[in-house]
Amino acid sequence: MEKIGAYTDRVTPEDGWREGDPAANVRATPLLAEYFNMLQRELINVLADADLVPAIGEEDQLAQAINVIAARRAVGMVEGIPVIAVEEE
Repeated sequence: MEKIGAYTDRVTPEDGWREGDPAANVRATPLLAEYFNMLQRELINVLADADLVPAIGEEDQLAQAINVIAARRAVGMVEGIPVIAVEEE
């Protein structure tokens, strides 16, 4: 996944979105199709990993996918919430 700065130089110093300021001749970060297509691919990959098919009108599919993936990696459940083992370095 990439920040918007990978697609345009009209960003903040941290490669984030910026507001425009016409008085100072500063143009806002443009809404670029290429960037939104990348975000869409990233999100679709999360759904695919959870074996979910994108569905119009369902606005909780990312949450569903995260829960499916977490449950798959869980070592147990506490009150219905997956418990994931964390490896210490």
